[in-house]
Amino acid sequence: MAKRLSEVNPATDSVGTVEALLHMLDRIRDRFQIPAQICVLAHVTTQMRPLERGAPVDLVFQSIAGT
Repeated sequence: MAKRLSEVNPATDSVGTVEALLHMLDRIRDRFQIPAQICVLAHVTTQMRPLERGAPVDLVFQSIAGT
């Protein structure tokens, strides 16, 4: 079970950017064997598209009202 959460908050909310960041974080996690879940902060629907295409999504998270 993961002990940490590694997340990235990109400047854009595009599916391509979110998917690329998920794959990058997954490669880093695998290379260094980091016991962590990964998440790229974006709108839920933007996060779901990479998930549907097989991207390594561990956690779907949506900030509500900037919190």
